[in-house]
Amino acid sequence: MAHQPPPRAGILIEPFDLFDTSIDHRPFVLAAQKRWLVDAAHTMRHALANDKRLSVVPGAATQRAADPALKSYQHPSTCRSCAISAARSAGAQYVFIGSIHKVSDLIIYMRGELDSVDQKTPLLVKSMEVKADNKTMMLRAAATMATAVNRDLRLETKQP
Repeated sequence: MAHQPPPRAGILIEPFDLFDTSIDHRPFVLAAQKRWLVDAAHTMRHALANDKRLSVVPGAATQRAADPALKSYQHPSTCRSCAISAARSAGAQYVFIGSIHKVSDLIIYMRGELDSVDQKTPLLVKSMEVKADNKTMMLRAAATMATAVNRDLRLETKQP
């Protein structure tokens, strides 16, 4: 019988939260921002899946897991325990909670938190400023966060 590799730990990437103080709230801008947030979460899922270190919970399963929190809270990023519960219900060991503060059409701040369903404190909390056009900023921030998550999990599981 062939040796089966151990299953990879799962990670759930919560839908990203957006706090927009850039003043431009025209309907087509808001619609584009919603698409970019979905694209950013997809970019992060894709980058983590390509690394093959983690099993990434697909977007549809993520949405189902996040729905209970979305019904009782404005966004999962406002309720860490809800995000951890969603990860647990999706069978994931880790959850990434991301929020983006759009300051202008050229500057965003992204904050990301990596949590383990088994620990009371975050494994990683990272903030960054990104400057570019709107969509590029969000995708760049998501890719950078994926790199940070992979690096942090490698360090956490490294044996002496």
